Amino acid sequence: MAAAGSVQDEERTFATVFPDSSKLDAYGMALEDIAVFEEAGFQRDQVGMLATYGFVDFAGVRTLLRGIAERLRPGSGDLPQALAGMHFLDLGSGDGRAVIGAALLAPTLAESRGVELSVSRHELAVRNRSRLPKGMQDIVRFQQIDILQVEPTRLGATEIVWLANLRFPDETVEAINQYLEMHCARDVDAVVATLRECSFRRPHEAWTMEVSMSWNPQGWPVFCYLLPRAENRKWPCWT
Repeated sequence: MAAAGSVQDEERTFATVFPDSSKLDAYGMALEDIAVFEEAGFQRDQVGMLATYGFVDFAGVRTLLRGIAERLRPGSGDLPQALAGMHFLDLGSGDGRAVIGAALLAPTLAESRGVELSVSRHELAVRNRSRLPKGMQDIVRFQQIDILQVEPTRLGATEIVWLANLRFPDETVEAINQYLEMHCARDVDAVVATLRECSFRRPHEAWTMEVSMSWNPQGWPVFCYLLPRAENRKWPCWT
């Protein structure tokens, strides 16, 4: 397990992995990615929407995790204490900023994982992971898969799910929301945080946070949903 550091250490390490000059690295997609997205079932006109890139910045990850920690473990102190042993999952992780940021802020996480369909962005995230201290690399994982290929058992055992889906096609958002509804919080209480509202039919607690983003450092609304553990229960929407 990696050791927790000071705020200055966290920011210094993040800046080493993601210098200001790297902000545009993930904005383009390699030509082979078009075929990858089409093979996953997306129309060519949808690929442009999915290729649009923006990210939660490091300050935003801190705000996001603090807000989530207050719901999952109220009064538990700093982030390393509050999130110890938990799992963070970024659905559409791009160059890995949120995943790596979460690991830096809470090195006590059991795992910080990202999934990304774009081959070029996934490869960029893997390179960024290699710049982390060895102990930190051990909890950071990246997969090059479609979001709907994430194993249901993984979703069910993940406490924090982050989804920056602002530019996803509406039908894609709906398909992912249904997948989350079915599989999240099977084994643990979980928070789903997303840039598009979810209409969960199962019991949940909802709130909104203003979180710093690359396109609006002053804050952008993030919709958060606390889903109680649903072990051995079936909601009407599950089949």
